[in-house]
Order: sequence, then structure tokens, then C-alpha cells
Amino acid sequence: MSSGSSFASLSTLPEGAVVGTSSVRRAAQIRSFFPSLVIKDVRGNLNTRLRKLDDESEGYDALVLAAAGMIRMGWKDRITQVTLKNIANFGTVAKSLTGYLE
Repeated sequence: MSSGSSFASLSTLPEGAVVGTSSVRRAAQIRSFFPSLVIKDVRGNLNTRLRKLDDESEGYDALVLAAAGMIRMGWKDRITQVTLKNIANFGTVAKSLTGYLE
């Protein structure tokens, strides 16, 4: 989440918040665990996805991305939640939530 955001995880997002992901599997899992969130497809490379997140007109409140790619690109500081398989059953060891809410 952004430095000014009061939200730090999927569970703290308000009802109707828009979460972007490109993975059909992750979208289904998010819907299962957080039915009050709206899932929206997000496409493009990491730069494009983060630009869409930062652009309020795109309508994303958070993104669910693979943590490995964010770390590899040097953007670990943009990760606000790492979802572990044994906690949320997301299917892989490290997925990250990156988001901005004002």
C-alpha cells in the first residue's frame, strides 16, 4: 500500500475495493476468502501494472502479484503483504499484495 494508506492487507480493505490480478486462480481464491472485494483483471508487465495501480483513473485499490518478480525488480518496498500458503491457502509460498488507497 502507499505510505499514506491506512490499509495494509486484503482483510482491511473496505467492501467494494478493487483488487487487480492477472491470475484466474488467484482471482477465485480472493473471491473465496474476501467476497466483499471486487476482482478486476490487470494486464501488462510489472511497470505497466504498477502504473495502473498508481493512476486513480484506472480504479485499482490493490494488486496481487508474485513477490519474486517484485523483489527481482528491486521493488520490495512496494510489497505490503506476503500471503503464505499455510495462512491463506493461495497455492504458492510467496504472493504479494501491492496497493495504494487514499
